[in-house]
Amino acid sequence: MKKWLTPNIWKLSIVSLFTDISSEMLYPILPLYMQKIGLNGTTIGLIEGIGESIAAWGKGYFGKLSDDKGTRKSFIVIGYGLSAISKLLLAFSIFPFVIYLARFSDKLGKGIRSSPRDGILANESDKEHLGKVFGFHRSMDTVGAAIGPFLTLGLLYYLQFEYIQIFYIAFIPGMLGWIITTLITETKTEPKLKPKSGYFSFLMYFKNASNEYKKIIFPILIFALFNSSDFFLILCLKTNGFDDIFIIIAYIIYNLSFALFSYPAGYLADKFGFKLMLGLGFGIFILVYSLIGNVHSQLSAILIFILYGIYAAFTDGNAKAWLTKNANKEDKNTAIGFFNAIQSITIVLASLWTGIIVDIFNYQTAFYISAIGAGVSIVLFLFLKFNHEYSHTSI
Repeated sequence: MKKWLTPNIWKLSIVSLFTDISSEMLYPILPLYMQKIGLNGTTIGLIEGIGESIAAWGKGYFGKLSDDKGTRKSFIVIGYGLSAISKLLLAFSIFPFVIYLARFSDKLGKGIRSSPRDGILANESDKEHLGKVFGFHRSMDTVGAAIGPFLTLGLLYYLQFEYIQIFYIAFIPGMLGWIITTLITETKTEPKLKPKSGYFSFLMYFKNASNEYKKIIFPILIFALFNSSDFFLILCLKTNGFDDIFIIIAYIIYNLSFALFSYPAGYLADKFGFKLMLGLGFGIFILVYSLIGNVHSQLSAILIFILYGIYAAFTDGNAKAWLTKNANKEDKNTAIGFFNAIQSITIVLASLWTGIIVDIFNYQTAFYISAIGAGVSIVLFLFLKFNHEYSHTSI
């Protein structure tokens, strides 16, 4: 049995730690900044939607391309480098176009690196430890996501920094993460003969995927259609009267909850089944989205964001781990790339319709619709039957 916590898993986890410190320094203030310079909900949804669509196709295309080329490291190095550079671009984002360009760079980098990185994670350990591998990586990632806004809180509150100055500082941990990617080791495989790596060729994977893979991915993607950008949760708190400092604190608490529960969620998935953990996660999502639009007290907001972190821990890494269990070793990047791509496309649609509903009606209406959609996903999980090898219990 292979040791599940390998040097590459450590390196990739530390890279994610630094990268998320960089990204999450900006995440809770970026929607507030976008709103400050006059962007409405539809425009914010459009910017995030277009950015996610770029990441979506990138995850699929570069996942398949890395399988075809027999290498992953180069994609990881390039992807994290682009995301680091995007932080500098935001420092010049007084115009919406520059914000889009920065988000484009960040999302393109994410699209290039995500599937090859997940492919290395999946190949570094035996199948019975995949939940722990993805859970540990997600925990490190999310610890960074908690440290980032905490640093921003200090810069804003104690040092009275402006948003633009924080954009500059966020570049530093991003570059540290990129440097560590150069230390990753890999055993290259033989390139495939006459690889078909057209920009949309990864979509053919679904045709050859196992029936189990198809059954797993269907309810997860239905759920993603109703899971819009977290930007809207932040903006909802702002609309409900909370100040910027408290919003950042709530976001830190969310990330701490996410980090705390990610590894236990992976461990429990390995022991009791991925279906159970995803079903529970979707149920918590329904509770959060049913309540958050009407939250006006700080205690209630904190409790909601703790629950939201638990939902993310139960679903994020476990969905990928479950799918990779049902993919051939030589196609793991393509399998996870296909999932990442299609999931991101559904999130694009979710962000667009949420922005429109917010502008026409309000946040509560948009969030109620999301909760109903998540309920549909749970019903699908209840009715679909999965192999015992991959689902040890039922919801």
